[in-house]
Amino acid sequence: VMPVISDYLGQEKINLIKKVVPSSIIFGKNNRKIKLLYSKNEVSLKIKLQEIYDIEVHPTVGFGTCAIVVEILAPNNRVTQRTRDILGFWNESYPMIKKELAGRYPKHEWR
Repeated sequence: VMPVISDYLGQEKINLIKKVVPSSIIFGKNNRKIKLLYSKNEVSLKIKLQEIYDIEVHPTVGFGTCAIVVEILAPNNRVTQRTRDILGFWNESYPMIKKELAGRYPKHEWR
């Protein structure tokens, strides 16, 4: 399908689309390539909690106009929090999540 769309739109427009709504982004403390999931109402990604330590800038698409929903995974790979505000997460939710999960997963890094 992409070759037909590319022929119709041209490479310049295809490159713009890839820039505005990418299929993945580089994110996290290890600068890992993470797949973006597009649904009808939101764009999201899943990442382990320990991989977002020190992250203070929330990821976006659409030239910064659309905040990506970050689904933060506990050490068991289950979603522990969904956020559109990474700084708010660190300031408000993380202390409670840390208290709950650090006891269950003492071998993991907890800051």
